[in-house]
Amino acid sequence: MAAPVDNVALQALLGPDRLAASDLASERCWSYAALDRDVAACAAVLRGHGIGVGDRVAALARNGVLLIILHHACARIGAAYVPLNWRLAAAELAWLIDDAGPALLIHDDGMDRGV
Repeated sequence: MAAPVDNVALQALLGPDRLAASDLASERCWSYAALDRDVAACAAVLRGHGIGVGDRVAALARNGVLLIILHHACARIGAAYVPLNWRLAAAELAWLIDDAGPALLIHDDGMDRGV
């Protein structure tokens, strides 16, 4: 079985200055080199919280590049990324979180909603 490919790191090598992502809400843009650095920093933070291979990291947030960074950081360290739909009711979210059993729940400000 072939090892997984870290596409962000690969693109950072092939075209570091090319546009990788643009966040419309904040008007911030990332080159592949910048995206790779942010993914590495996020992966380091996750490891610092004890997240490792096979752990689940749930995210309750509106769509944006930061979620892409989190997703790739999880993949880079072998953790599973569990996206949660912020439009769901608290009871639905609670059921999903209980079922997924994440080691860490990350959320936007004001989105904890007692879950």
